[in-house]
Amino acid sequence: MKKVLAVFCKYPTPGRVKTRLAKDTSDIFAAEVYSMLLVNVLTGVYELQKILSCFDLMLYIDNSSDIHRFEELLNRTHIRVYAMRIQAQGDMGYRIGCCFRELFHDGYDKVVIIGSDLVGDLSVEIKKAYDILETNQMVFGPSFDGGFYLIGAKDFFDSCVLSGLRWSSSEVFKNLLGNVKDIGYKYGLLNPLLDIDTMEDLLRAKREGLFIYERDF
Repeated sequence: MKKVLAVFCKYPTPGRVKTRLAKDTSDIFAAEVYSMLLVNVLTGVYELQKILSCFDLMLYIDNSSDIHRFEELLNRTHIRVYAMRIQAQGDMGYRIGCCFRELFHDGYDKVVIIGSDLVGDLSVEIKKAYDILETNQMVFGPSFDGGFYLIGAKDFFDSCVLSGLRWSSSEVFKNLLGNVKDIGYKYGLLNPLLDIDTMEDLLRAKREGLFIYERDF
């Protein structure tokens, strides 16, 4: 089966990323943290892709004007991606739905989408996600804040599973799972991971040894 992993991400521009974290610190600090998270996620995914050689790695960025800056960022690392594409305009549910439809239209059988602000053993969960899709229609990775860090589907995607979700609320994953159960799709779950949105998240990640920052915070 043809598999793809799409990473939703932004270029780490101060004032445009991790705005909740920036409220307690600064735009520059938040952008530095996001830059580290992004590189860590992409490095882990790229290393997994080299080992498994079973999925294409794509970046879905939020702004077409950042393509060259992303290319420069990647050129400073060893990370290589299959393609770089632009997210659709709209709320998160619409953007996710468009990504799924586009990639299934391109001939992929298993599509997995992840965020770019995670800490923890993401590589293990990605491998498990593809394994789950062998016998299930969907797979989800819940985050500790009530959202989700990963969503995957096999063969097709029904945007109804994302209907009525209040994005950035603590009820997102609960309501998402309710939609999936109401429709009757067979699904599997991954272990929860921590995504970094607030200072509290960052301090927790530091306490648990999941994030190392050169300066004190």
